[in-house]
Amino acid sequence: MPPSLIEVESIRKEYPMPGGAVQALRSVTLAFEAGELVSIVGASGSGKSTLLYLLGLLVTPTEGVYRYGGREVQALSDAERSRLRGRQIGFIFQSFHLVPQLSVLQNVLLSARYAGNGNGKTGGRARELLERVGLAKRLTHRPAELSSGEMQRTAIARALLMDPQVILADEPTGNLDEKTGAEVIALLEEFHQEGKTVIIVTHNLKLAERTRRKITIANGEVAS
Repeated sequence: MPPSLIEVESIRKEYPMPGGAVQALRSVTLAFEAGELVSIVGASGSGKSTLLYLLGLLVTPTEGVYRYGGREVQALSDAERSRLRGRQIGFIFQSFHLVPQLSVLQNVLLSARYAGNGNGKTGGRARELLERVGLAKRLTHRPAELSSGEMQRTAIARALLMDPQVILADEPTGNLDEKTGAEVIALLEEFHQEGKTVIIVTHNLKLAERTRRKITIANGEVAS
């Protein structure tokens, strides 16, 4: 039987603090299959965002094993981890993380730069993705000229530029009204139906109920 796309085993993550280390994750063991649509829910401070950042190689575990596609991530060099993150994992953040001085198109193309792909062949794909998310007429606009929904759709296009296997979304509807949030979720569901693995951290229980699997994190552990 082939390995799961993502596996974490007995993962622990702590952050050193002046008053003593803070345990963000405590012995978490999970697996994610290719093509899954999964939500991660829990109270603020439960560790769910730390788990997402760990899955996306933005933080490293204090203890435990992380395997991506059967390869142990801790055994990879920094360059290999950066390449894996840049080409196989797309991030969508609650606060969008757009560069204010850059246009919509330039913000999307940042993914190619981070992935070490500076050959200019991604411009066509960026335009196609922006058309698909309804921003074909906003290519030259800067983030300050966009609505919150348009900024999040820009972030989605950026996350998908390198055609990653996995999309990680941290509270993707947190700064959006209900209607706009529903539009963003519909986009994520659409890309999932095309074979992407989508993992969403959310406080929105209605959104969580729309996913195929819901994982609850409490006090840094898997509660259900």
